Amino acid sequence: MLCDNFSEKTMFIWISFALTTSVYWIYVLLLGVLDLYQFPAMFWKYKVQPEKKPTTEWYYKAARNVLSNQFLVNIPFAMAIYPLFRMRGLEIATKPPTFVEFIADLMVFSVVEEFGFYYGHRLLHYPKLYKYIHKKHHEFTAPIGIAAIYAHPVEHLLSNMIPLLAGPLIMNSHMITVWIWLVLGIMNAVNSHCGFALPGMPSPLAHDFHHQQFNNNFGVLGFLDFWHGTNKNYLKYMNERKQE
Repeated sequence: MLCDNFSEKTMFIWISFALTTSVYWIYVLLLGVLDLYQFPAMFWKYKVQPEKKPTTEWYYKAARNVLSNQFLVNIPFAMAIYPLFRMRGLEIATKPPTFVEFIADLMVFSVVEEFGFYYGHRLLHYPKLYKYIHKKHHEFTAPIGIAAIYAHPVEHLLSNMIPLLAGPLIMNSHMITVWIWLVLGIMNAVNSHCGFALPGMPSPLAHDFHHQQFNNNFGVLGFLDFWHGTNKNYLKYMNERKQE
């Protein structure tokens, strides 16, 4: 078992980093082959904005920023919050959570992340904050998977990392649950930026539309966009898309 070979701190910081970084780059590289080489060709027809073909320059540009965020934000942040998780009674070597506990935790995580991401994201669209912080992420008007965490480091911390880990801290969840949640969060972030509406996969259309329009679809799940009416243009767009 991992807990027999690694310390609690090592597992929380370094195993988490290795896991999430590996998942991110494996998914991104697979999408990169599709983006840059249109392989497999049968999937290219699902490209949301086919007129904007990604380039190697886009990928190099994004990769530099993403690696910076992963090493210079993710690792220090994990080191900083580890004591908070310990204070809450971090569980790693104990009995794994039951299925009911696991599902309940994921549901709470999702709601907490939605509130944190939605309102943080809307705040970043405040003109002064947008100009100096969030505008960087919106350089990709046609999103690609690698751009999921292409962002100013302040945005990456406040909008990506904190909402993602607030739920596990609040719920004092088992580390197995946290790891699964982190993997799901990474995959969802990449998928929502992938630029392909692939069959059998969660649709990226909502966030893709946000990158085109800027003022719609601020959330992850969508219920706060519905509540605040920040999805009206998107719903109109989807209705028009269905009629085509």
